[in-house]
Amino acid sequence: VQFDSSCRLIKYASEMNTASGFLLAPFDVQGYEQKTILLQPNIKFKGNSVEVDADFMKRFAGRQRFMKEKWFYNEQKHHEHSHAEFVDLVRRSIQEINSKNLSKIVVSRVLKAVLPFRFGAVGLFKLLCNAYPSAFVSLVSLPNIGTWIGASPETLISIANNQLETMSLAGTIKKNTVFQPIWGAKETEEQRLVSQYIVEQLKQSGFENVEQQGPYTTQAGNLYHLKTNFRTAINQQHFQLSNILSALHPTPAVCGLPKQDAFDFIQHNERHQRQYYTGFWGLLNVDQATKLFVNLRTMQLLKNEALIYVGAGITSASNAEMEWEETANKAETLLNILKLI
Repeated sequence: VQFDSSCRLIKYASEMNTASGFLLAPFDVQGYEQKTILLQPNIKFKGNSVEVDADFMKRFAGRQRFMKEKWFYNEQKHHEHSHAEFVDLVRRSIQEINSKNLSKIVVSRVLKAVLPFRFGAVGLFKLLCNAYPSAFVSLVSLPNIGTWIGASPETLISIANNQLETMSLAGTIKKNTVFQPIWGAKETEEQRLVSQYIVEQLKQSGFENVEQQGPYTTQAGNLYHLKTNFRTAINQQHFQLSNILSALHPTPAVCGLPKQDAFDFIQHNERHQRQYYTGFWGLLNVDQATKLFVNLRTMQLLKNEALIYVGAGITSASNAEMEWEETANKAETLLNILKLI
């Protein structure tokens, strides 16, 4: 918890290695409008329960403004995509891939959901923690940034005890009654491209021995994903966190390949600003560890509605209608939780 409402802006490259706190980085880390922000806590609370215990609450004595739910809202105009608009975007992505020899482009859309009359952000946070115990569940509210909540299944980077871990999470199908899902060529190729990219970036960054586990099937809510884990030892003498973050983010799982070509297409063709969706956030250099997660399965809370951000990885083998269905399935992760309030 940070008592001061001001936000420290981080220079993406130069300050990342020494700063400590809770980091929020947008999809476009070089963009003018979205900023990389660091929260520097006055209080840190650790525990296995989402309930804040009595001792923790006593430490708020004299700071009553933090005892009430007060959320910040960034009430900008947001574009909600129709079915026809998103299908057209997917088809244009496929044309771009075929005409310019790209491997993959990840496109996203926004949909709106009306918040229940008795909606509470803390209550939603607790529901997400209970529903998705293996996800990174987060609730962040900041001036000029707004309020964001989500349950991400994807680690961007984890560092502890001189070990670096990351993952490739690409390839998605909806959970059904089949015990083990059958993966098609499109999903398998998505996973291969992302995994290959991560290994290349780790080796180019000086990591020689990269252990790989997978790909294997993992479940997140109502979805199955293909996942591969990577682990490597850190040479502290030469290690620079900013370098590996720049190499990995945005990964092909949220942007595409080649990265710059896919990024440029996204910036010119998506009709919304991703802001902190598909950015990354988490603990930066806290207690000698860093745990940063890709901001997926996320929504931005407004006063009476929520903006849910979802995306799909497009390859030359993609089918536009099936990609629409994939984004709808991903949105169910949060829509189903809202129904429980």
